[in-house]
Amino acid sequence: MLTLLVAVLLGVLLGYITGMIPGFHANNVALIALWAAAAFELDPLLMSVVLISTGTTHAIVDFIPSIFLGAPSEGTALAVSPGHRMLMMGRGFEALALSVVGGLFGIVMVLIGFVFLRAFSGAAYSFISSYLGVILVAVSGIMILVEKRRVLALGIFLLSGLYGLLSLNSPINQGFVLLPVLSGLFGASTLILSYSNAPAVPKQAIKTNIPMKEALHGGVVGFFGGLLAGFLPGVGTSQSAIIVQRMTRMQGARKFIIVLGAIGAADVLLSLLALQFIGRARSGIAAAVERLYSGFAMGETYLFLGVGLLAAGLAAIVALKTGALFARGAAMRDTKKVSGIIFAFLFLLCAMFTGSLGVVVFLTGCAIGILPHVLKTKKSILISCLLVPTMLYFTGADRVVLATLGI
Repeated sequence: MLTLLVAVLLGVLLGYITGMIPGFHANNVALIALWAAAAFELDPLLMSVVLISTGTTHAIVDFIPSIFLGAPSEGTALAVSPGHRMLMMGRGFEALALSVVGGLFGIVMVLIGFVFLRAFSGAAYSFISSYLGVILVAVSGIMILVEKRRVLALGIFLLSGLYGLLSLNSPINQGFVLLPVLSGLFGASTLILSYSNAPAVPKQAIKTNIPMKEALHGGVVGFFGGLLAGFLPGVGTSQSAIIVQRMTRMQGARKFIIVLGAIGAADVLLSLLALQFIGRARSGIAAAVERLYSGFAMGETYLFLGVGLLAAGLAAIVALKTGALFARGAAMRDTKKVSGIIFAFLFLLCAMFTGSLGVVVFLTGCAIGILPHVLKTKKSILISCLLVPTMLYFTGADRVVLATLGI
């Protein structure tokens, strides 16, 4: 029992580190864990516990740099805009708290829905995967139709989609390719506007009030979004968030941030259940666990679910403590100077991990990311950088399009 607890704490520490560093992911830890387990003959069960704790913690802590620094990952890109708006209203800590509560409720919903998933996940997977291409096309259409400037929104949607398709199929290291794409579109573009406008960051309120009904609703919706991300190939947390947002007609930044938090945390455990129930590893963590502990039985599944819940609780504590520190320092900063420093930091990260081509992708993303602000459309439409490649994959048109583009 003590060794299991130590493994959980180690995973929480690693997840905290990867979550706080833009561009890093728990999958990076998974690769190191596989090497260490083979090199030093480490206990595969304990290593699996470390990885699950790492992934769960990362999913919760990952919102801190997104909200306070404008440096998103795939799972938090859509939180940059609402998070920044709440930050500029003195409610940055509240935005983080919403994501943390969402993460906790997402994990709880996985535990509650376990029996249902065990019984029906196979049939549901076959049904949804058959129609996902149609669903994505419909969601994309709705995203454009709800815009006031539909022609401009369609243009940005197609431009961002083409940008994502080219970037994701470029020679850039696939482990870091989303760093320049999402940092440019969602993070750095916001920083550029903040630098030019230089708004004063108001004093941040550390207290927050999240009604149970709001948290429960977000957790339930996020759970179903997590099902899409955890079970279906090519569907990440951002794509699933857009799908459930449009299908449930969700309104308001608060609910959306809760849902994003729920999807990210639930996805970690749901990808493990996908491995158990349909024999598919849908995440780097799940793939690493499969290699470490192939053919784990239902007893280990129960253990892994318990580990995820414990790690989520610990991650929530450290995330809120860290968020409070960021919130207290936010009002005392020179916005223009900090925006410039963070932009330079993201630029250097892209150069370090993706090379000169990654820098070009990053700067191109910055230019595209500014367009919704200038043309007065919703910034969430930029998620077409991930939606379009996924849509083409599920409709079977990806090879034709890539061949036409000469890729």
